Order: sequence, then C-alpha cells, then structure tokens
Amino acid sequence: FPTVYSDDDAIRVIWNKGARDMFVYQVVQRSFDGEEWQDGEDWVSVVDTQDQDFVAHEHYSHEGMAVAFRDKVYFVFASDDPTYTSGEEHDIVLRYFDPARNEWGPIIEVTPNDEGQDREPQAAVLGDRLVIAWRTNDPAKAEGGDDDLVLRTFDGAAFSEIVVITPDGEGTMDARMDVAVVGDRLSMVWEWNNRANGPSDWDVMYREFDGSDFSGPAVPLAPVPERVSKLPRIATVGEDPFVVWESRPPTGEPGAVAIKACRVVDGQPGPVVDVTRPGSAAENVQPDVVSAGGKAYILWSSFDDSLTHGPDSDIVMREYDGEKLADVVELSHPRDGPDVNEGFVTACVFQDSIYAVWRMMYPVDPSMGLDVPVNEDIVMRRVTDHQVTVTTPLEKNPRAGDEVPVRVETRTFYGSPTDGQELGVTVRVLRDLEVLPGTVTLTGDGDGVLSGTFQTDEPGTYRFVVTLEEREVASTEVSVHGAGGTDGDGNGPSIYVYYTMGALVLLAIALVIWFRQRR
Repeated sequence: FPTVYSDDDAIRVIWNKGARDMFVYQVVQRSFDGEEWQDGEDWVSVVDTQDQDFVAHEHYSHEGMAVAFRDKVYFVFASDDPTYTSGEEHDIVLRYFDPARNEWGPIIEVTPNDEGQDREPQAAVLGDRLVIAWRTNDPAKAEGGDDDLVLRTFDGAAFSEIVVITPDGEGTMDARMDVAVVGDRLSMVWEWNNRANGPSDWDVMYREFDGSDFSGPAVPLAPVPERVSKLPRIATVGEDPFVVWESRPPTGEPGAVAIKACRVVDGQPGPVVDVTRPGSAAENVQPDVVSAGGKAYILWSSFDDSLTHGPDSDIVMREYDGEKLADVVELSHPRDGPDVNEGFVTACVFQDSIYAVWRMMYPVDPSMGLDVPVNEDIVMRRVTDHQVTVTTPLEKNPRAGDEVPVRVETRTFYGSPTDGQELGVTVRVLRDLEVLPGTVTLTGDGDGVLSGTFQTDEPGTYRFVVTLEEREVASTEVSVHGAGGTDGDGNGPSIYVYYTMGALVLLAIALVIWFRQRR
C-alpha cells in the first residue's frame, strides 16, 4: 500500500515490495523531482540500501512512511527483522536519509525491548520534535492486551517516554490512525471498536495533542450504530481539521459503501458531509484527503460506473471549499480496461500541483502458471494543472501596424496567483494559421499577471497561444484590419463608415416624419 511524502525538492513514493513465491516484503522508495525520477535504480530499499534484491530478505518490513525533520528525511516503518529490532515480533523503526550528503543513517528502534506487536506507524513534526505514533497490543505500553494507540517524541538524539493516546480500558480496539499538524496541535483520527454492537462496530475518533498533553478526551465523529466507519484520513479546510472516512454496512450485510466527511471546530465535530451520492448502491472505498489553498481535495476508489468508465474500480477526486462540493473528476485512465482495479490512493501537493499515487491490479497471462493471479503496480499521476488565461485588452479592433496588448494571468489549481515567468510561460503568435517567428516579450507584476505587446504588420486574424511545458494551455484571437482606413483589404472605406452614414440617414428620416406628424 503506497504512501507519499513531498517537500520543496522532491516527491518520495514509499511502498511494500515483495516476491510472488515468498510472503516477504521490504519498504522501498523512489523520488521524483518534478521532471524525472531519481538516477540509478528504479527503487531504493529503505531497509537495506546495499541489497536491492527483495527476494533475499527473510523478514517482513512494511507500512512505511516519510517526513522531513531537521534537514533530513525520516522513514518510519514496522519490521520483524531481529537484525535491528528486539525479538521477532513487529517493532517500529526509523531511518533517516540526508539529501545534502546523499547518505543513509542507521536503523533505530523506536519501540523498546518487549514482546508485543507494534504496527501501523504515523509520524509528523510538531514544534521542534518528531512525533511517532503507532498501534500496539503490548500491555507494558498501554492498557491490557487489546490494541491501543501510543506515541513518543524524538529530538534527533533521544526519545521521550511513551504516552497512551487511547486509555479506553480493556476489550476495545484502536487502529488505522492518521495524523496532521493543524496550527500548534497534532490532530489525530483513528478507528475505534468497543464491540457494543458486534465485532464490526467501528467508529471514527478524534483527539488533539499539543506536544505535552491532550486538549481533552477522544471525541467520536458522527457515530451511526447501523453503519461501520473505517479508514479515516485527515487534512484541513481553512484553518480547521477535516476528516474523511469510509462508511459501510456491517460485515456480511448488503448495502452501499459511501465516503463521508466532517469538519472539526474547536475540537468538536461539525455537520457530516456526503461526499458520494446519497442513495447510491455502488461501493466507494479507501479515501484520502489533501489540502491546498484552504480547500480539501478528497480522493477515493469508486466502483460507481455513473462516475467512472466501466464496472472496475477507478480513482476519482472531488474538491470541497468548506461550503460546497465540486463535480467528481476521474483520475485514472478511462480506457484502462474492465479488469483493471485501482485503489489505495494517496496524494500530496508538490510544486503547486496535486500528485496522486495508487495501486493498480490487473490480470497476468494465465499461461505463466503463477500462484498469484494478478500483477500489482504502483503508479503516479499529476492530477491538477495551473489555471492560465490570456486576453488582449482592446477597446476596438486594431489596424495593421498597431500594437496589440497581451495579458496572461497564471494561478495555481486552487486559485492563488503564481509567477508565470518561473513556470516558463511563453506566448507564440499565429497569423491566419501561419506561425510567426519569436514570442511575445512579457514582464510580470508580481501578482500572477504577465504583460507585453505585439507589433502587427499585416491585416488578418492573429492568434495568441500560451504554452506551458510545451503544452498549449490558453489562446485568444484578434482581427486586425487594414492600415488605410479599411476593413481589411486596404482598398476602400471602412465598413464602420458605412454603418455610421446609414445610421445618420435613418435618424434624419425619423426626424422628418416626426416634424410632419406634429404639423
């Protein structure tokens, strides 16, 4: 299952890589700088940077993620490899990569020496410390032998004591946490099951941590007894936490699977937002959410063929500005075939664009005789673009020899002004489909606007074409008339003269009729 991390320099895609004939995985990563993937190997093992052969590993390292802390990229993951953990149970470990030196640090065990299972790590930077949270069934860390959530912080050299996030007593289950730093607090969401209505009675819980203490007890987000709420993800809308989750019927019961959302204000849940169509009978699963420009962008995997192409699962996205939802946009390829299923989408914002990463599963050739009937690949796609408009602010059509003003406005996908010159915006000119040499010289005003002029030389239709990354992103046309007071061919009075003379004649006739009627 992929995760993704981005900073000013690169996107890092992290996933579990395994072998068909062995139930063995390791955590791998690949970086992308906006133009090309990293040099060298297609992927780099976070677990063992010297051994790129995942089949050679005998242990299970997975559930990796990354976060930037003190000029390094820290990878956090779960592993049962006794080479760097205590015993053969799963523990949480971390390892840093120093981009400035292009070198890896040692693997450090986050969890102390114990016999419990530690899984599903999450990490975020709160203030000057790295916070690592995870799921454990170790009674030495939390309450009882059920699954609880705990955290500890790291200053780059030493760890704090372990803090229990979910002190809810014996017999409850806490899992699938997600975290986001909102303001000066760490906002946390997770699945919680007290088994009051059976083993599949999961609800979404929310809690805040300020670095030293919790702001209050955990709060349920819109619990519905007859529904199961799972797989919560958190980002922001405006300055508030914003949570999305999967809402489904209890295990074994029929019914649609929907995506719900909720804004959290001052630690309390607001109204529930129906991200998917109420009443839909389709499955909409595995949501994620990312924030930009005060808006939330919700992504999920959908089997709803009214939203996507075909009966398989595809990746879709929807924008939410805090008040209303935009239309659903399909992100996966509409012609990827009816047997290609795409899911477990995750996303990040990089260089003012959203990049989505997901898992693609498709059948293999049956003649290969493999035990596993599908191939699984991790794919990435940029799913937003800059907003670009071009205008020629004129009060009337110009004549040959006149200058045409050109104005190009560039904004991010969420509407903020951005520097078109840094993006590499250019304007080419065509006259009656003939491409003219050179480009329009543009200067910026610092607020997302580029301005310039173009000197015309002949009458005709001039088309101004804006290109970005060798793609045409906007265009506009201007009709240029002849220079000699003509409408375009230079051989007679302008048509506008005839229009004016005709109007004056009609006015004179009307005045004559009016005077005669008064007599």
